[in-house]
Parts: sequence; C-alpha cells; structure tokens
Amino acid sequence: MSRPLFSVVIPTRERPETLAKALATCLAQDFDDYEIIVCDNAGGPETKAVVDAANTPRIVYLRAPAPLAMSANWELAVSAANGEYVSVLGDDDGLMPYALRELARIVASHDRPAAVHWRCGHYNWPTIKVAEEANYLAIPLSRAIEKRCGRTELLRAARFEIGYDRLPSIYTATIRRDIIEEHRARAGCVFGGLYPDVYSGFAFAYLCESFVTTSVPMHVAGLSARSNGVAALMEAGRSDASREFYSLQQDAGYARHPTVPDFELFPVHNDDSFQQAKARLFQDDAELSLDRRVMLTRYLAAIPDVGEEERQRIKGLIRASLADRPDLQAWFDTEALELPPCPPFRLKPARFGFDGQFLHLDTTRFGITDICGAVALADSILQVDPQGVRFDLRVLPEVVTELSEALIERSQALEATLEDLTQVRTALAERSQALEVTLEDLTQVRTALAERSQALEVTLEDLTQVRATLVERTRRLAAALK
Repeated sequence: MSRPLFSVVIPTRERPETLAKALATCLAQDFDDYEIIVCDNAGGPETKAVVDAANTPRIVYLRAPAPLAMSANWELAVSAANGEYVSVLGDDDGLMPYALRELARIVASHDRPAAVHWRCGHYNWPTIKVAEEANYLAIPLSRAIEKRCGRTELLRAARFEIGYDRLPSIYTATIRRDIIEEHRARAGCVFGGLYPDVYSGFAFAYLCESFVTTSVPMHVAGLSARSNGVAALMEAGRSDASREFYSLQQDAGYARHPTVPDFELFPVHNDDSFQQAKARLFQDDAELSLDRRVMLTRYLAAIPDVGEEERQRIKGLIRASLADRPDLQAWFDTEALELPPCPPFRLKPARFGFDGQFLHLDTTRFGITDICGAVALADSILQVDPQGVRFDLRVLPEVVTELSEALIERSQALEATLEDLTQVRTALAERSQALEVTLEDLTQVRTALAERSQALEVTLEDLTQVRATLVERTRRLAAALK
C-alpha cells in the first residue's frame, strides 16, 4: 500500500465541539492524496462520536488509554502518520480549502523540499476565555514564496529578530518524513520540552539545510475556550486548562531547561525550546548559543504588572536560572535594570483593517461563530485561483525588510572595504615615514661626504704647495751642487 502524500495530524483532548469544525475544514479539500489522524487524549465518548459522524475512511482514529502531556500526545499522534509529509493541526484550527492542493504543487515544483512553511491566519473563537480577545480574524494578504536557510533562520529566531512562527514548526509547516525520522533517531523522540510546536520549529530548522516558505496561509490557527495557547500565554496557572497542562507535563517528566526561569514568561517559550533542541541536536555547536545576559534582560522586561511580592518571587526564579553562572548572578544582583511592567499579551489589535501585512477583522460583523466560518471568510477574501497561486504579491514590510537587509550587507561590505583602505593608508604612511628617515640619513651622508670632500680639497692644496716647495728646494739644491 502506497503512502499518502500528506498526513494531517489532529491531537485532541475533550473538545468535540471544535474538533467537529476542524475536521469539516479538513474534509473540504479539493485534493485526495491525504489522510487525517485524530489522536484522542483519553477523552470521553463524544470525541469518538465526532469521528464516527464524519463517516469516512480517510480519518484514522487512535486513543490514549490515560491522559498524556501535550508533548506526549503529539508524539503518539505523529507516530501514527503514514504520509510523505506530516503537519499538525489544532483541534480548534481550520485548514484552508486549497491548502493541500497548493502544498502538493509547491512540493512538486521545488523538488520535494525538506519542509514547506507558511504564514497562518489567526481566529479567536467567541468562546475564548479572555473575553476582550473574542471574535477576531487576521489574514496575511501577500503571495510570496522563497527558499530559506534553516540554520540562518534558527539563529534569527533565537535572537528574537524574527518570531518562532517563521520557523518550520510542524504546526505551521508540512515536514518531509525522513526529517522527522532523523530527529527521532538522533533524539529518541520527535518533541522535546513543554512546547512541542515551538520546539519543533527550532529542531526542524536545524535539520533542514533549507526549506520553502510562503506567505499564503494554509491554515487558520484558532484559540477557543480550552486552547493551550490561551492557557500558556494569557492564563498561566489561573484556569483549569492551564493547571491541567502543567500538571500532565510535570507528571510525564517534562520540565523547563535549567537555564530558563520556571515561570510562564513569553520569552521562556522561545528560549526553552531553543535550549531543549540544542541539548538534543547541536550541543557542541558553539555558534548556535544564546547570550545569557541578553536572556536575563528579556525576562525582566517580560514581568507583568503584578504586586511587589509576586514581582520579587518572579525575579527570584529568574535568578535561580543562573545557578551555573555565579558571575551572572552577581551582575543580576548589582547591575540588572529595573524595568517597567510588561503590558498583557494580546492578539487583537486596537484598530481593525489592513496594517501592511495582515487584514484584521471583527468577525461579529460577518456573523462568524466558528472556525468553519472564519476559513470560509478568509477564502472568499483571498480568492485563490484554482489553477494555482501566483506568487507575485509581496507586502511592503517584506520588501522594506529585504531592502534593509541588503543595505546592511552593503554597508558591512563598505565598512570592510574602508577598513582595508585604512590599513593600506596606514601602511603607506609607515612606508613614507621610513622613506623620510632614509632620505634624512642620505642627506646626512651627503653632507658628511661634502665636508670630507672639502677637507680633501684643502689637504690636496696643502700637498700641492708642499710639492711646489720641495721642487723649488730641489732646484736650488741642484744649482748649489753645480
């Protein structure tokens, strides 16, 4: 039996109402060579009922006998995938109707790349726990495609020059099967750490020599009542979903890397995932390392607006992450800046409309109540040609970024040339000074020779006079002898 081209993997736990909508978008593809894996994390019978109601052999259903940590459930889910390319879709997300068709075209036209990454849309369900974030859709509007170097993008994300969502995470990319198998062979698993989506971005960026990225959204990421993203970023420790998330991870032995604070700060997701990937894949690569002092400044800047007692507790956790660096602990105690509180993490902007990259919409104005409606609205706005996307539209910020990078490279080249010219100038100045010294020596020699010549002329004149005197005396002596 041949493998399908794509596996769309949906890990889920006790969210049958959103799973049904996610599956509906997966089954609405105008493409046939794919499978859907639903991995039920020990949920109730409602989850299986949703799969049964879909009534299609395209869906492969498996169930964990007991609740698993998020990373472990993703591990189980991906292990069941048979496709040549594998991606993970959240159970409150939606696949764009053209997604697999266009991904197949990209795979074929780019000679089976290690990964195909995309910019996703974002949708906040009406049920999201943070009420002010509800009913919001963001859609990227450009149509660009290019090849990127995995190592370069990994470094840029590690330095926060780009977001981790620009890496080939299995959540925002479809990953070629042999890359996944290579990771499993080298690390003993596919997902490490607390954040499998972020971790996979760093890990696969390292393993992919290059990958293809497009700004055309292939899925819309949803945030709903029990989303782990909301639990981690907006409700850390304050909701049932958040408490269950961390409890299951802890029970399974997943822990943050010792060099990051054991607290939910936004930069921790990025840094912990990088450090976990480094420990498993590139421990001895000195270039791929984080600047620990810069990390500390990021953590201090990310402390939210809390009471003084809680603020000091968080700072204590940040300091504890420096147990292996007494020098940095001393710096932290004496020189670290006291920064103002970080504003709350928010997705929904203060103003709707187009910002140069994304179109931001209030979905209540369109009667949207779930991910199916959000996907349909995004599709109607994007109007993707059934004959294939024409990658001919780049948004202004991307062009500006590229020009800025080109100018930086040109500036660096000019600085290098200027440095070379300065070195040449210095060498010429030194040579000129040496020649001046040599000329001065020659002048002194010439003067000495002139003086010596004058002395010799005086001596010659004296000798001539002596000679004349001797001749005269000789003549007189000869005359006297006669």
